[in-house]
Amino acid sequence: MKIQTLLKTMHALSESINSMAELELRLQEILLERKVFESEYTLREMEELSNNIIELEAQRDLEFQRLLDDLGKGEEGALEDLFLTLSRDEQALIASAYRSLKLAVARVKAATEGIDVYTRHHISMLKSVVDELYPERKQRTYNSRGFHRELGTPMILDHSL
Repeated sequence: MKIQTLLKTMHALSESINSMAELELRLQEILLERKVFESEYTLREMEELSNNIIELEAQRDLEFQRLLDDLGKGEEGALEDLFLTLSRDEQALIASAYRSLKLAVARVKAATEGIDVYTRHHISMLKSVVDELYPERKQRTYNSRGFHRELGTPMILDHSL
């Protein structure tokens, strides 16, 4: 069974996700230093890299499905089904690639959460300052029953892989 293409794709995906984590850490640093114009370039890089990650993930999934189809497992197949047919060396290679992917995703999630906490805190602080400076300008919204409703807050989307 040929798993080399799957391994190659998994390694490329892992490298791309690690690169995304580095970009997110750079963005975090840019936000802390308040270099707004630099953030545009980093965000563009992140967008390009995220498109690459999406393509690599689709390719990884396709390769995995091909291997499962070769085993006759089709859509219901799982990683365990593939493992049962591999030699110990191949199992170790796949397990290592899978661990690398999980670690890369964990790095991205940690960086994303750091940016999320910072931006939420910053927005809350700015809103408090503006409300204190201009109490008459508070943007109050009301629901259909006449009760006060808080405005929504911006969010950072986390694409789970």
